[in-house]
Amino acid sequence: MEDIQTDPLEMALRYMSNRDRSWIERAACKGEPTDLFFLDKEDQASNILKLKAIKTLCGGCPVKKECLTYAVDNHITYGVWGGYTGTQRRRFKRVRRKQAAGGTVDGSARPEESGD
Repeated sequence: MEDIQTDPLEMALRYMSNRDRSWIERAACKGEPTDLFFLDKEDQASNILKLKAIKTLCGGCPVKKECLTYAVDNHITYGVWGGYTGTQRRRFKRVRRKQAAGGTVDGSARPEESGD
């Protein structure tokens, strides 16, 4: 049976090859159990409590942005990274793509480009 990692940051290390890993050592969640960062589709009440704990932990994390960027850039669809769930990260990616394309989230032009 495969040894299950108990630290989400150790999991990140396994998937990172030659990238800068220094941010991982400064993460507020270093040493926290991995299951804290994975929601249970069957237990919504537990998820609410988990999300509160995660938001508190990630809210004060000095590397929250790096964590979120890592998950988005590596197409990680599971777990909570940088305080964002997989669904929230997908929404974040859509917004980022729209902004990069010169539009707003709803697809319209940016206000400064509309001539108003």
